[in-house]
Parts: sequence; C-alpha cells; structure tokens
Amino acid sequence: MVVAGIYKTGLEDFDDDIVFGDIRLIQKLNVWGIHAVLAIKDTCYDHKLLINALVKGGNLNYEYDFGYGFTPINTIPYFVDQDTLFKVVISDFPLKRTAANKPISIPDTAWIEIKVEKINDGPLVAKYDDNNFIVKEFLNEEGSHYKMDLGSRILEVKMWNSGGSEEFYVGGFEILIDKWEDLEKMDEIIAKDIKLGKDVNKSSKLKAVTIKEMHPDIFSWLDFLDTLVVIIISLMLIIAIINMGSALLVLILENTNMIGLLKAMGATNWSIRKIFMYNATYLILKGLIWGNMIGIGICLIQLYTGIIPLNPEIYYLDRAPINLDIWHIVLINMITIIICVISLMLPSYIVTKIRPIKSIKFN
Repeated sequence: MVVAGIYKTGLEDFDDDIVFGDIRLIQKLNVWGIHAVLAIKDTCYDHKLLINALVKGGNLNYEYDFGYGFTPINTIPYFVDQDTLFKVVISDFPLKRTAANKPISIPDTAWIEIKVEKINDGPLVAKYDDNNFIVKEFLNEEGSHYKMDLGSRILEVKMWNSGGSEEFYVGGFEILIDKWEDLEKMDEIIAKDIKLGKDVNKSSKLKAVTIKEMHPDIFSWLDFLDTLVVIIISLMLIIAIINMGSALLVLILENTNMIGLLKAMGATNWSIRKIFMYNATYLILKGLIWGNMIGIGICLIQLYTGIIPLNPEIYYLDRAPINLDIWHIVLINMITIIICVISLMLPSYIVTKIRPIKSIKFN
C-alpha cells in the first residue's frame, strides 16, 4: 500500500511522484534479491503433472536446487500417487559458471504441498477452461490454495515461499538524531566508523551523507530565511530604539521645570534619570503587551485558517507556515526590553545638562 498526492505544490508531476510506502514494497520495486514461486503447470504430460519453478529479480541467470544441487533445470515431473511436499532453492549465478562460483543474490526458497484423494486407478483427465488452463477451485483470495479435479484424482494444492530475499537487502541506513546541533558531530563519528571497518572492500562502498548534503538547495533557502528574520528583527529594534529615544527626549523637555525643581531640592542626576527611565520602560512594556496580543492573534488565525496563502509553485507550500514557540517569544521580548532600556541611557543623559536656575525660568 502506498500513499500519494498529499502534497499541494501545484506541480502535478511532482506531487504524484512523491509517495510513502512500506519498505518491503520499495525493495521489490528496486528488484533487490530474488522472489521464487513453485507452481503446477497447466498441462498433463504422459499422465504426469509438471512442477515448475518461477523466479524474478537477480541477473536472470538462475539455477534451481530441488534437493540434488543447483542445476539450470526448473521443471520436474510429479507422479500423482501420494501426498508430496516439494521444495526448491533458487539463486542467480555469474554467466560464466564454475564450481567455485557462489550465488550473486541471497537465495530464495519456495514450497508446494500436494494432497491426493484417489478416486480410482484410471488415468489423469484434466478439465480445461476456455483459456486452456486447468480448472481450479480456489480456497483463498490469493490463489495459493486450491483444488484440482483430474478425474481419477482430486488434488489439494498449497503454495508458499519465504517472502523473497529482497527483505535482506537495504540501500542505506537512516540514522535519526534528537538534536539538530549534533548533526555535524554525528556525521564525523559515522564517517570515522566506516573508514575503520574490518572489511576494507565493503567499507569502501559506504559513505555518510547528511540531510544537508542531500538537499543543499532547501537548506540554503532556509538559511536565507533565517538571515531575513535576523535583519527584520534588527530593523524593528532600531526603529523601537529611535522611537523610544524620541519619546524620552519629549518627556524630558516637557518636564524641564520639574527637573529644575527636583535638582534645587537636592535630587541627584541619576535619581532623576531613573524616573524617566521607569516611565520609558512602562511605555515599552505597554507596547509589547499590545504587540504580542496582535502578533500572536494573527499567528493563531493563520495557523487554524491559513488566511495568508503562498504560491505553491515557488514555495512548495500553499499557506504561510506558523510555528509558535513560547520560549522564542519570551526571549525576543526580553532582548527587546534589555536593548531598549540600555539604549535609553544615552538620551536620558540630557538631564545632567539641565541647570536649575535656567530650567525653573524655562517656559
């Protein structure tokens, strides 16, 4: 079973080509190993049946072992007189066969069990359908269990195999890690282990490839997006610093008389600066609260409704993705508060330049 068509990129060929399936199905599609089947031929030969070995996969140069060693013969006769169990082992060999040659693929095994119900001593008379196949009464949906009426004999046949040797083959090993930061380190460890393999010939056929090396275009695009995020946040911080600096200067200028009175009463420059810093921090917090409410609200609307679409032919997504991480939100807010408060130290320095005698007269 496979699952296809789950992507909506707008590129039909691309969407249809991406499927999820069982690894066993992928092994069969890639013709890894061989798959053996034992079956009865649809013919009676000299009052005998023929047991035929079928196989697919490998290099097509097959040999068959019915219990007497490997030979190129894939058919043996069966005298229908008693219950019998046949077994065959099949593998492929190099084209130039020698005694020293070993199978290329992992062999596969198939069996066929035949139970005989004797009616009389007459000859075998098979019944054929319109397609010249022996008529069978199937006992299961797969067709591997059936009955055959041969006149003087009624046969019950069961066929099965080991499932194919493709299950013993893999095209690679996928290693999952818990932390993205460990990707490069794990790549080095695996590559080192491969080079130190005991079998040099086998280890030389292996190599470690990270997901970033397999899909460099995607990760270059993601890195570019991360750069854009840093640029946008930096611009927002600069604008916030400029706006808060301007607001603080306005507050100081509007309260010049009060600053003069406080100094005349003995207040220090730093204590007066803290008053304005506290006011500015209050404004920053108030703005962050409203900003978070609006920003998180828009993100939630997009997350559940997808109101902001994307062109799937360009972005491979039909909507702008949203990932709400509470710790990222808290971190951005904390950085914003700290940077803005530190940046306001400079404009608040103007308080030290205000003289009481002049500021009290200032209107």
